[in-house]
Amino acid sequence: MASGSRHPRLAWSQVTLDSALARLAGVETACMLPIWSDRADEGVPGEPVEHDTTDLLRGLSLAFGEGPEESGRDWAAVHSSLLVALAEVRRFDNVDALLRSVALDFRRDGYRREAVAAVRTALRIRPDSQPARCQLIIGLWFLICDQLEPEPDVRLSEIRSLFEGFGEASGETARVRELVAFAYLVSVFFEEMRIDEEVTFVRRAREWLADSPLAGRLADMQAAGYVDLGRLCAVE
Repeated sequence: MASGSRHPRLAWSQVTLDSALARLAGVETACMLPIWSDRADEGVPGEPVEHDTTDLLRGLSLAFGEGPEESGRDWAAVHSSLLVALAEVRRFDNVDALLRSVALDFRRDGYRREAVAAVRTALRIRPDSQPARCQLIIGLWFLICDQLEPEPDVRLSEIRSLFEGFGEASGETARVRELVAFAYLVSVFFEEMRIDEEVTFVRRAREWLADSPLAGRLADMQAAGYVDLGRLCAVE
């Protein structure tokens, strides 16, 4: 089968790391690591093989902390060291920013489930990252809108919880704030069939949504008295 016709998948491969990267991360040059690509099966099992660092980075974002149990290794520590090294090599400020970039690349390539998984890893490593929270809310909203989520009510509840964990400020773009606030207010109405304008997070979401065309969609939803996800999702 030609490599171009193969679909990317996650697999653990005996990877030959670039010596400089291995040295920077403080790990051996040949190591069992998660790879996400259309050739992830190479080196599974077998002799160590080289893999593109993007395939390695994507694998780490999807399977952070996982690995062969019989090895007795602290895979989270190994993967953290590699992510720190990769962030430095790729000139990102931190691992959080690196993983959010990976998630955006997944989404641009049409892999929306993988995009959500990658940004979940970013939040696992840095739970206080507001940009990662925003990105996860948007990723969950897209899963709902693409009908890729079998339990949209569960994901809407998660969106609400994520938004209500925000701090005071947001450095995100206006478009990101609008979509995040919109998804949050839809989730509140879905759960309660009303939106209490006196709630602190509701007021904040209204501020983020001010002057946005999405505010009109919310008003229509409230006037109708029910949530039509099909219509509300037509905002991408």
